[in-house]
Amino acid sequence: MEEALCDRISFRRFVGLSLSDAVPDHSTISRFRSQLGDRYEKLLSSMNTQFESQGFVIKEGTMLDASFVRSSSPKKTVDPEAGAYGRYPEKGSAGYKMHAAVDKKSGLIRRVITTTANTNDTVVADALIIGDEQAVYADKAYDKRARRKALQERGIFAGLMHRPNPGYPLTLKQTAFNKRMTKLRAPVEHVFGILKNHYRLRRARYIGLTRTSIQITLACMAMNIKRCLVLART
Repeated sequence: MEEALCDRISFRRFVGLSLSDAVPDHSTISRFRSQLGDRYEKLLSSMNTQFESQGFVIKEGTMLDASFVRSSSPKKTVDPEAGAYGRYPEKGSAGYKMHAAVDKKSGLIRRVITTTANTNDTVVADALIIGDEQAVYADKAYDKRARRKALQERGIFAGLMHRPNPGYPLTLKQTAFNKRMTKLRAPVEHVFGILKNHYRLRRARYIGLTRTSIQITLACMAMNIKRCLVLART
């Protein structure tokens, strides 16, 4: 950021710096970013409110899912807050999870929560549900009877894929339902693909949950801005 502000007049104009103003150095920018803490969640929400007022957020459905972000270092001593990923973690599989709620029609990320990689997807699922959508789509990891009931009581279609239990295989009706939901929730994988391939979220840049959460939330905000520019032209 320091180099960009020194190099581009357009960047200076965007942040309110004149040609005669001094550019803050990288350590100052880093300290400021860290001091913002969890305020980034409010910034994402405020930005999405503006997108919603312009008609970009459709609210026909919300897709829930999570994706693994590898820690900046494979050594636990370097990043002790990183959690092991998978049932049988291998070397270098420690890191974090970004849990996202994505608007199905527009592809905009409405809410994102960052946790350690060993956090089960279903733990933060209820916090991802906005409440104003018509439906919620998610894979088998989010299947809970209480969650289905809560969604139905709020008038929200529960598009949660059914998970078989030991001794109780899925019925033909549940299998057919899962097949339909697979197609409806599939676009969320495309969103994670963009974040990892174009916004470098395959690996965390920083150490610790708070700083990694800031990195992920900023990337989601940047992706939403670019996505809205595309939607505005269509």
